[in-house]
Amino acid sequence: MHNDRIEEQSRTLGVTQSALVSGHKKDVVMTNLPTGSPGRIAIYGWHRLNGTPIQPLSTVHGACYADYSHGIRLVSETVMVDGQPGAAEETCERP
Repeated sequence: MHNDRIEEQSRTLGVTQSALVSGHKKDVVMTNLPTGSPGRIAIYGWHRLNGTPIQPLSTVHGACYADYSHGIRLVSETVMVDGQPGAAEETCERP
């Protein structure tokens, strides 16, 4: 139901299906932010109506951390790391 509501709001606002927009989830993002330790996941987003993020850019959680509020939008199977293209691959093992 929530997804249907967002799609209806997008249609009402004239947002095209090809537009990349942030929604009701926090995004898992890539960042150059120093984490202080390897194996961290960067999380950002889920914005208030005034545009400020509920979750500022954070690397506090380990790379395999996940919860109900995270959203992954797959934009491409190719990722750029240090200016070089590579294949996106899973790095966390799940039971």
